[in-house]
Amino acid sequence: MAGDAAPAKELAVDANGAGNSVIPPEIMNRLGWWYYRAEKYSEAETLLRQLAMARPGDDSLRNDLAWVELENNELAPATMAFRESESAAMRCEQWNWANMGLAICLWRARKTEDALKEFDSIASREPRWTNSNLVRAFYSRGVAQSVEEMKAEKAKRVQARVR
Repeated sequence: MAGDAAPAKELAVDANGAGNSVIPPEIMNRLGWWYYRAEKYSEAETLLRQLAMARPGDDSLRNDLAWVELENNELAPATMAFRESESAAMRCEQWNWANMGLAICLWRARKTEDALKEFDSIASREPRWTNSNLVRAFYSRGVAQSVEEMKAEKAKRVQARVR
């Protein structure tokens, strides 16, 4: 994905892989997530939707697809998917947790109180979300902006309570 998307495209198109060995859906899901990270949302959505049809009920896959829906400003389906996959196991090596996706959806839908409640909950469990540099490095400008706005609103409220 670093400058040459040809191998990724070949992998996505030829799901049988080299020597006709079947590529596990988990690897294809990771490719979908890397498409997301590369801001290739159309490719990510196409691949993740195909996988979702083949593996209905896979919370991890549905969560990754919800992040793509969030980027496409499809807030209603993304919100529903994040709520459905909230109970999915939180992976410490990958911090695209449904709770933060839900917080961002709620924030963009102007449901400030609910968004801040979700944000506080997840930020206390996963401090990487409070590090602006990390968020900008791993997520889109839109996600980073929403997180910064929630942090600023939270700080404003804390300051108001101090007064």
